[in-house]
Amino acid sequence: MAGQPEWSLACKNIPESELADDSGLAPRFMTADDLSTYRQEKITVIPYAPTARGYFASRGERGCEAYDNALSRARLKRCLEIAATSGAAPGQVALAWLLHQEFPVFPIIGTLDPAHLQVALAAPDLALTPEQVRSLTCSEQDVGES
Repeated sequence: MAGQPEWSLACKNIPESELADDSGLAPRFMTADDLSTYRQEKITVIPYAPTARGYFASRGERGCEAYDNALSRARLKRCLEIAATSGAAPGQVALAWLLHQEFPVFPIIGTLDPAHLQVALAAPDLALTPEQVRSLTCSEQDVGES
């Protein structure tokens, strides 16, 4: 069994009330409750849009209409710091964060650009420390939002 929500390091600009589809079934986007369930049950996640439309790779220039907010900017800043110290690309760090979860994650990569694919394919080789993963996983409270 596996779940397939939209999920990335970025926080999507969607009100909580709009996260479920009209049928009331499973939400389309990863919620905090979903994340807790995936962790507890060790359910595999196959997220789509794991690069947040290039938000991290472009340093916040692409995908900003969907992802630019205080939490995403804080995570972007931390992502760029890790990229600079590790020699990795920011998009690679964002994908590596997904791969360092406490349950299996297999991101769906959709690109026609061979260079973007090479960055994505290198993400599993980027070893993040537990502290780096925690740093990237900052919450709205950590950045002063309610």
